[in-house]
Amino acid sequence: MLDELEDRPPFEPWIYMVPMEIRKVNEEAYTSSIVSIGLFHHNNKILKSMGQLKKGYMKKLVRRNGNSSLKDCSNFVKRMEAYIRECYSKPVEMDSKDFRKMVLVDSYLII
Repeated sequence: MLDELEDRPPFEPWIYMVPMEIRKVNEEAYTSSIVSIGLFHHNNKILKSMGQLKKGYMKKLVRRNGNSSLKDCSNFVKRMEAYIRECYSKPVEMDSKDFRKMVLVDSYLII
């Protein structure tokens, strides 16, 4: 599967931030109030407590599936980092370590 992704031609990004003109119409509709998934709401202080809960879910899944699953997932995210960054419509202004950690924790929550 990884080989297929790496061989794909460049593509259009598909993770966009809602334009401010649209957000202004109904900001509440476009602002996360419970959980942050991905980059756009990552540093939202209001959602910080859910971040701890997300890490707790990740730890439970890792315990259930063994530490090797965490290592495998970490390695996968590391290999796919450039591809994941290209999915965003704007350049990702986050260092590599923090970005990979965010992707990993969010992935475990989604799973």
